[in-house]
Amino acid sequence: MKPDKSTTNSAAASSAESGAARGVASSAAGSHQTGGLRASNSFDPGRGAAQFTLRATLIGALLGIPLAVANLYTLLHIGWSFGVNITACLVGFAIWQALRGLSGGRASALSELESVSLQATASAAGYATGSTAAIAFGAMLLLTDKRPDPWVMFAVTVLTGVLGVLLAIPLRAWLIDAEKLPFPSGAMTATTIRGIAARTVEALRSARILLTSLVFGLLLGSLRALQQLMGGGVLPASWTGFFEKRAPAWLLQSEFALPYAAPGLAKPIQIVGFAFEPSFLLIGAGMIVGLRITLSMIAAALLLYFGLVPMLIQMTDAGGAPALPPVGDGIYEARRWAVWPGTTLLLAATLTGFLLELPRLLRSFFATTASDRSTDDGPAPPLQWTLIGVPIVTVLLGAVLSLGLNVPVMGVAISILMAGFAAAIAARVTGETDNTPTGPVIKLAQAGAALTVRGDLTTNVLCGGVAGGAAMSAADLLQDMKTGRMLGANLRTLVFSQLLGAVVGAATIVPVWFALFPNADTIKEKLPPPIMISATAARVFAEGIGSIPESARSASLWALFAGIGLAVIAKAWPNSRAWLPSAAGLGMGWILPFSAVLAFAIGALIAAIWTLIHPKHAEQDQVATASGLVAGESLMAALGAIILAVVALRQVSG
Repeated sequence: MKPDKSTTNSAAASSAESGAARGVASSAAGSHQTGGLRASNSFDPGRGAAQFTLRATLIGALLGIPLAVANLYTLLHIGWSFGVNITACLVGFAIWQALRGLSGGRASALSELESVSLQATASAAGYATGSTAAIAFGAMLLLTDKRPDPWVMFAVTVLTGVLGVLLAIPLRAWLIDAEKLPFPSGAMTATTIRGIAARTVEALRSARILLTSLVFGLLLGSLRALQQLMGGGVLPASWTGFFEKRAPAWLLQSEFALPYAAPGLAKPIQIVGFAFEPSFLLIGAGMIVGLRITLSMIAAALLLYFGLVPMLIQMTDAGGAPALPPVGDGIYEARRWAVWPGTTLLLAATLTGFLLELPRLLRSFFATTASDRSTDDGPAPPLQWTLIGVPIVTVLLGAVLSLGLNVPVMGVAISILMAGFAAAIAARVTGETDNTPTGPVIKLAQAGAALTVRGDLTTNVLCGGVAGGAAMSAADLLQDMKTGRMLGANLRTLVFSQLLGAVVGAATIVPVWFALFPNADTIKEKLPPPIMISATAARVFAEGIGSIPESARSASLWALFAGIGLAVIAKAWPNSRAWLPSAAGLGMGWILPFSAVLAFAIGALIAAIWTLIHPKHAEQDQVATASGLVAGESLMAALGAIILAVVALRQVSG
């Protein structure tokens, strides 16, 4: 899995600086001098037919399936998602080389243009399609107990991806042709493809490291999945006994509880999630995210668990209700309270940052003229595709939202409007910083929905999902177009690769989502961070600040000031970013369980020491290592969770 494209989440996505992980991991791309590469690879009309080949398309689509499962699990587990372009290039190369060996060398090697098509399909399926829909529908289920029809969710996911593809077509002329933005991940992918084709030492080294770490990730993920299945009673008793007798106890341990003691407490307590989780997924993610964000996370978590929790246990809200009620005898879960100020901080920082950047973005947009556009990129997708396609997609998406989910007409209109706005903003920021701000545009869309369709929780979260999905799809296609331009690819063909990947991604995400979340209780039990954040924001937008518990309301007010202040300081003094706490890290430190925060910090510390000891190839090797670990473990853990959910569902229905 290529981490050079969060969410938050991405993404999650995530919800808090969802592209932060992407930018950290791919910052090395800016150091590649791509001008000569582009000049020596101008478009050749005769090469277009060799780009969208059956073998490249099949490998890209097949790779997109496990990568989509892995990325969805990662997003729901830790609130971040990572791009997959370089991973698809390297793994696709390894797969085809193996098939060539089986054919006795009769099959020809993949060309550069085929690799461009392969990674575009895999990226659309594994990264750009479905994650925001999974968050939106999860938040809807959490808030309303309403499960969508699978075909409705599939249609919304595909149409949102298609909308983003269509919106990216005119944005290419503005951002790639006129302003010549770097799109670092796209540039780095082109460099990787060229290195693979030329069999350079660096490219082959990255391939070996990624594949080796992928194997380790799969092995540990298999053990984690085995532990899930054993705990769920899925495996036969004889199998369970065999593994328990022969495997070391620590090998099958999902987490190790940490001792908790804080001043002011009359008796010992236990906090849910206060543990160490031996996970390559979390440690690898910490290596990608870096020290600034992870140190902010651990600082926020320490403040919560050792500063606020002891106070909250002894406090009462209005009516005498405990500020932090126990979930068991002497057992507390801090995240249920901390999600309010954590989300407030994220919301304040991201929206303030967006408003501060808006004047510059508008000036840049209106300064672009048609005379600035270059025409040496081969047959680019015509603007007519957008002019004809967007109205058609709007009608289809509106029909699905209205008939399948009872979204009012005004809700459909604001969803489409915010999707176009979000795609332009996300594409611009991605081109400059390599960070796709999925979280901020989702929150912005939810705020827009709250102003026009007040009190409708379903419309609120779905508006955010549509906007975020279109933004991710548009930004991802523009990264692919940057790669294609540097290697002389047919950009029209890349549109078809992206559309195919959107269908594959939606067809993968939807059944996996239904297997993971058969009902609202499963979400309430697991509390996936991005779903919690989206649902919390929707409730605040719809019901106002009175929906927040009294003690959390006071903390949220301080979090509001902190989020605004961090954004203003970062804008006024850009050089302060090196030492300024990360708003994403602070917010996620209160939303993620402590076990995840601790593993993140360990991963970032490993990466920092690695860089000090071996600085020459440190960043490149760390990205390859972490990508394989995250992809391998998340894929196997997701499969274990799916099997467990399907078995449980059958037992209930039987």
